[in-house]
Amino acid sequence: MPQNEGPAPHTRRSPGKSKKRFYNLASSSIACCLQKKLYLCSGMKTLRIIGLTMALFGALTLQSCKKDPCKNVTCQNGGTCQDGNCRCSLPWEGSKCEVDARDKFVGSWKGTTNCGGGPEEDVFSITKSSTTPNRIIIEGRIYGDLNSSNAFDIPAQPVNVDGIGVTISGRGNLNGDQLTLTINYTVQGGGTFTCTGPYNKQ
Repeated sequence: MPQNEGPAPHTRRSPGKSKKRFYNLASSSIACCLQKKLYLCSGMKTLRIIGLTMALFGALTLQSCKKDPCKNVTCQNGGTCQDGNCRCSLPWEGSKCEVDARDKFVGSWKGTTNCGGGPEEDVFSITKSSTTPNRIIIEGRIYGDLNSSNAFDIPAQPVNVDGIGVTISGRGNLNGDQLTLTINYTVQGGGTFTCTGPYNKQ
């Protein structure tokens, strides 16, 4: 009579198979994570490229839409336009560099001259040089060069005063309708003095 063999013994899994299954699961998880990261990185890279493209397009669009302030500005007499305004070189001034600043000095002037011995009434005339753009001529023989639209310098220059050799220098400044003139005299053989005075155009 056959013996009861009882319940079947517990079947034990092979350690090798368990490790292999764990390894497969781990590999699958790592691959999944890598795929997700690659997808995210790819997406972020795409977004970054799109963002840079939009920024560049926006900058180009703004640049193309920006109006040139000098487009309809015409500067005369060698002036150049900057930010919609004309920059003029002496003797020119005005919104289009169309005005000769020397014209303010041209004419007859009358006032008092003080050379240290008390004021004396004086009259003189100023004209424009025909050869030097920023130069004026005082009494037909003394010249001054504009250093701004309202002022001029008188460089050192020799003149003859009643047969006496004199070197003069000085400056002039226009404030409104009044011209202030300062002239330094150095007499040949020794002696110096300065004459100053306010003058008004006649």
